[in-house]
Amino acid sequence: MVQDKQDNGHATEIYINTRPHTWNENKISYSELVALAFPGEPVGEQDTVTVRYSRGHNGNGAGSLTSGHDVSVKKGMVFDVVRTSRS
Repeated sequence: MVQDKQDNGHATEIYINTRPHTWNENKISYSELVALAFPGEPVGEQDTVTVRYSRGHNGNGAGSLTSGHDVSVKKGMVFDVVRTSRS
């Protein structure tokens, strides 16, 4: 999961799918958000995961995040991580 991250000393509360999480880094990646949203649940090839955020910093206060990208974290930031399966 996020074990290789170093604590920067600034714990920030963010919300992922309405659940509060404490984050200790300046940025959070797509893959870290997916892991936090679905702990212990593998995301399969047939799954599509959409990540949207709001209440971020000026300039990127709201938007979406795709695989391989990250976003700067701000206190109270909200992330909606939705998984859908193709049938």
